[in-house]
Parts: sequence; structure tokens; C-alpha cells
Amino acid sequence: GKSEYESIKRAVEGRGCDWVVKVTGRYCLKRWFDTLDRLEKMGEWDLILQGSEPTWQLRDGAVRSEVVLFRESLLEFLFEGQDEGKGITMEYALRVRADWILRNG
Repeated sequence: GKSEYESIKRAVEGRGCDWVVKVTGRYCLKRWFDTLDRLEKMGEWDLILQGSEPTWQLRDGAVRSEVVLFRESLLEFLFEGQDEGKGITMEYALRVRADWILRNG
């Protein structure tokens, strides 16, 4: 259902964080702080989505998302409406919203 979105939302509620990082369980982020330093030097950005090319795609071209980094203020926009029970996976919701951000800025 909505457990992944709900767990992220609950984890950040009331914490005053600016950024959220979602990493799939099979990843280990070595030199993570070095990566954050490099991202900071890139300038302004709101969402970074890293997804590998799968051997198969989810419906409508949505692909897996192993690492996602986004402003906390985008949490509801990115994942609201995600409901696996209705066929709207987190990856699908994220890809649709990321595409919208790319098109609309």
C-alpha cells in the first residue's frame, strides 16, 4: 500500500530537516559526505533521482529508483497518491513527478 511513503513522512515529521535521502536496502553509500559536498558545489537543485536501467520496466516507463535525494518540502508532492493497492507504486509516482519537475521547472 502506502507504507514506504508513510514511513518516510513519519521519519521526517517535526525534525526540521531540509533534505531527505531514500536509499534502497541493497545499497551502501561509501564516501557519502564527499558526494554531498560535490552536489552542493553543483548549485541549486531540488531532486536527484538515480535509477539503474532495469531488465524490465514498470508500467508507463517508470524505472526503479535506488537513490533519491530531495528537498523535504517536496515529500508530499512527490509521493502523495502513491498506493500500491491501486497499482501506483512509489517508483511510478516518483517518475511521474520527476518528469513533471523537468518539464515545468
